Amino acid sequence: MKSFASSFALGFFGCLAMASHTSAVQVNASPQPDGTASTPYPLISQSLLPVAVEDESEKAKAELTENYYLLYRVTDRLARANGLDNHTWLVTIAPGYKANAFAQAPNQLSLYIGLVDQLRGDLDALACVVGHEMAHHSERHESLSPAEREAIDKELKEEAIAQAQDEIANNRPRGTAANAAQIVGGLFGGWARIGGAVASTVLRRSQQNSQAQVEARTEEIYLAKRVLQDEQWRELDHQHDFAADQLGYKYAVQAGFKRNGCLRAMNVLGELDLAKSESHPAALTRSQKLLSAPTQYPTVELMQAGKAQLSESPSPLSYRFSLEPQQLEISSRFSATDIDSRLPQ
Repeated sequence: MKSFASSFALGFFGCLAMASHTSAVQVNASPQPDGTASTPYPLISQSLLPVAVEDESEKAKAELTENYYLLYRVTDRLARANGLDNHTWLVTIAPGYKANAFAQAPNQLSLYIGLVDQLRGDLDALACVVGHEMAHHSERHESLSPAEREAIDKELKEEAIAQAQDEIANNRPRGTAANAAQIVGGLFGGWARIGGAVASTVLRRSQQNSQAQVEARTEEIYLAKRVLQDEQWRELDHQHDFAADQLGYKYAVQAGFKRNGCLRAMNVLGELDLAKSESHPAALTRSQKLLSAPTQYPTVELMQAGKAQLSESPSPLSYRFSLEPQQLEISSRFSATDIDSRLPQ
């Protein structure tokens, strides 16, 4: 599942590059994968947003690092265009050169800097990556924490011990060791001390053999249970990724980004030779499944829905940026400030 955990996931993987402020407001009009041209749709529509928006974006551009500024603009756009702006989003760039991104609770989106380098500058691919991670949260694709997985592993071991003991107890003739001791004692007759010592040795060896059998059988049963459990976790993680791919596509296109950005993100993953793994399906398989997304989510309908959502939430979301640790908190549109003025009159 996803240790919360879990990319283009948990997932589509992050493309965080710095684009210029001009590129952040450009019009999408390049051909789609089917050869048709997309309807021009600015990433930040000045017809929908008040004049103060430009001041807000300039403020963010001046205060944030390049990668975090880009993440702020894209995440804010996705949240408002898809009705996901009713709670806070926490965005972080994780150290390490891994082709991965992952979703954590609560509403945390994390992308490795290595993947940022691989997909630098492609806003449409970035939108699909962020949308994919948002989808893990909106669909409650919860992963098991390391502590939860450890607890389940402990249960598997206990089950294996009980099963092994039961199997050996039921397959061994009852009273074998005791009968052996009695026979030995009878043979030696009055030599009680010698007979008792031999009988004790027989009994001890029988117990040791039985314990060795239990331990060997326990390990065999445990490993079989663990393989099955890991496969179940892996398949569930993969199903979550397929679902998040589709919904991430919807979120990106509804926010006005070009739909072929999702396929480009998958192509990059394929070039990185990211095969089927513990937490993510093969990039090629995900690309093939994504081909059905335009049918499931017609582009024109998504764009209309996105414009309607933006008209209801026209102002960019406020944010807070911290350096220790470095993270970007994008606030809900329901501001916690000036509470008195918003109480019912």
